[in-house]
Amino acid sequence: MADQSDRGKETLIRLEQALQRLVDGNPIKTKPDGRISLKRINDEAGLSSGGIYYYSSFVEMAKKTIQLRRQQDSTGKTKVNNERLNKLREQREKREKEEGFKGKI
Repeated sequence: MADQSDRGKETLIRLEQALQRLVDGNPIKTKPDGRISLKRINDEAGLSSGGIYYYSSFVEMAKKTIQLRRQQDSTGKTKVNNERLNKLREQREKREKEEGFKGKI
């Protein structure tokens, strides 16, 4: 593989910084909703559409990072979702008790 130009090295740095901002939850150019994808990294780095794909080694590394992140999120989300669901159920039960629940038969 040929050495990258200075511009190519700068772009790679922008991609790495964009990925780190997304992982940290502090994006500048995209929504801070915790989602990470190659498109998000591309947009966060300020590249033109599909520009990220010129950096195949970075793309492979980013895919691994995204996959790892999704695995970690999926285990944590279940617990958070269950806690939220239990809280909503408690609120519903309290409201039904206060209002005198009238179920349909």
